[in-house]
Amino acid sequence: MRMIERFIFREDLRPEQTWQLLELCRTCGASEFTLQFLEFEGSTSTFCDRVRALLAPFALPPAVRPHVTAWATHPATRATVLWALMPASISALRSIFDEGLFTYVCGDHDGWVEEPEVYRDGEIVLGVVSHEQEGVLRLSRTEQEEVTALRISTRERPVWI
Repeated sequence: MRMIERFIFREDLRPEQTWQLLELCRTCGASEFTLQFLEFEGSTSTFCDRVRALLAPFALPPAVRPHVTAWATHPATRATVLWALMPASISALRSIFDEGLFTYVCGDHDGWVEEPEVYRDGEIVLGVVSHEQEGVLRLSRTEQEEVTALRISTRERPVWI
């Protein structure tokens, strides 16, 4: 199936629309997701520990997955911590990202969680780059039509990613 790549921007979406996108991805076969945890080296973050505990019931075995972004010292495709995408885990994500999937800096002074990426058959279907406030969707033509029917704006080109 040929995928269409479209881009989403925080300025174009209401927070609730990000959850509609996530649910659409789930109903279209997306089954796992990852998050980036940022903590100061040599310390742990109370917030990050709480998020890990909240997501623990949905843990999947780590697997090699592509990412929208990568540090200069990390490959874009790498071993990835994963959680199952299901209604209960989406509810958990809603409690973390209280202003939608574009929420940036949700945490405390020593750590935060960002960049949700959602996978279908090991490939990115939805990836958010939190600090750039934009993301990518990789959908079939029919799925893109469903996004349009939800009145969710997408663009042909990214600005930063």
